[in-house]
Amino acid sequence: RKIIIVLIMFIAATSGLPADGCTLFAATGEEYVKGGGTLIAKVRDWAPQCNDVKYFAHKGKYKFYTIIADDDSFNMAPRGGVNEQGLAIVTASASSVPKKELRQINNKGNVILDLLSECGNVEEAIGHIRGYRGQYLLLADRNEIAIVEISPKGIPMAKCTANGNLYHTNHYIFNECRQYNRKLGESSLARYDRIGDLLRQTQHPYTIEDFIRFSEDRS
Repeated sequence: RKIIIVLIMFIAATSGLPADGCTLFAATGEEYVKGGGTLIAKVRDWAPQCNDVKYFAHKGKYKFYTIIADDDSFNMAPRGGVNEQGLAIVTASASSVPKKELRQINNKGNVILDLLSECGNVEEAIGHIRGYRGQYLLLADRNEIAIVEISPKGIPMAKCTANGNLYHTNHYIFNECRQYNRKLGESSLARYDRIGDLLRQTQHPYTIEDFIRFSEDRS
């Protein structure tokens, strides 16, 4: 089967958005992706900043690439990546949880580095999520995509599909996790509704050009 896994990282230079605004979306399956396979995207909705790509060949079982924010204020943290098995991961912060509360959360490590180094597909990655708290993941391989919400208490909840699309922004959307939304930002709500509209209103199967157009949308 043809494999199409595309990791897109766009920066929308739009003023007035919070510094942690991210929009994640993906599609998989022959009905939803032209030619089959998977498309996955992350839009970083704030002013442009320097980015770099880092290659890891010494950590865990698998080699992988990550896109990092090449800026001291972000401590070179990865924002997304893909490994040699075709597992791709992008993340978004839980902006609906107060920053003071998030600063008190101790994660065991960096979820992108840990999962890409040890897991070969979405199913393995979901089973490997332990010790992380208060964040959102979008996972993809050639056959499946998944949204994972991790509560501030460290409980992961996942929604998966092998033929469809999924999307997320910066607030909890699963019924089991909405109690953790202490504050709902207008930006996160607007971006969630907008990417949902774009995915619904665009005839699928989607192309990479569709995903680029979604990523550049200013509405």
